[in-house]
Amino acid sequence: MNSEQAPVAQLDEGESAGGQDQRAKKAKPGCFRSCLLVLGIMFLVIVGGGYLAVVTMSEEVVVERSTTIAASPEIVFGEVDDVRRWERWSPWMEIDPEIQFVYMAIPRGKYAGYTWKSDNDQVGSGMLMVTVSEPNERVMMDWTMNRQGQQPLKAVADFKFAEVDGGTEVTWSIRTRLQGIEKLLGPVLSYETGVTFERGLERLKEVSEAEVENPTPHFVPKVVEPEPTESSEETGNNSPAQ
Repeated sequence: MNSEQAPVAQLDEGESAGGQDQRAKKAKPGCFRSCLLVLGIMFLVIVGGGYLAVVTMSEEVVVERSTTIAASPEIVFGEVDDVRRWERWSPWMEIDPEIQFVYMAIPRGKYAGYTWKSDNDQVGSGMLMVTVSEPNERVMMDWTMNRQGQQPLKAVADFKFAEVDGGTEVTWSIRTRLQGIEKLLGPVLSYETGVTFERGLERLKEVSEAEVENPTPHFVPKVVEPEPTESSEETGNNSPAQ
């Protein structure tokens, strides 16, 4: 009797194992759907978080760096106000010494400026024009930087000069605005611009302090006296004697 019952017990065990396999197979589709649901929720959270980040991030990007230069405000101001002298200290000249500059008719002061062009993507091309020139105190300028496949990036750069013990404190800042998805690039742009400005101020410090020891001629605008007109001559002749 025992020998006849053994196969039945083995069959029951086999049927039980088969039932478990079938239940496991039936459970798999539900698990798969749960995984898809979790992944979908995660995707929505990421997309929603990114959207909120873009919406709430400030459009304005401001970068500012300062240094102290052992030279007078007049010397340091002259290196910035005369746009032709930027070739002596511009940090972008280190990146691409072959930058092509085209200078405007006015070399220094308000409305001075130039266009530049470079094959290096870090430098690119664009235009710079001085909009404010306060002797030995401040120089402001508009920058337009062309970007391949994108709208030009417009910015306002500002140099401030303050006389301090030991020389001149120079502050170089820039402001620009980023739109839409571009705002996510704000932190990267701020970091890269900050590094570039730091190097530019180092070079400006070098050339300005060298200028103290070995001055080089600066551009001096030629003042043309107006020729007297007939009316002015008559006015002068008819003026009462003192």
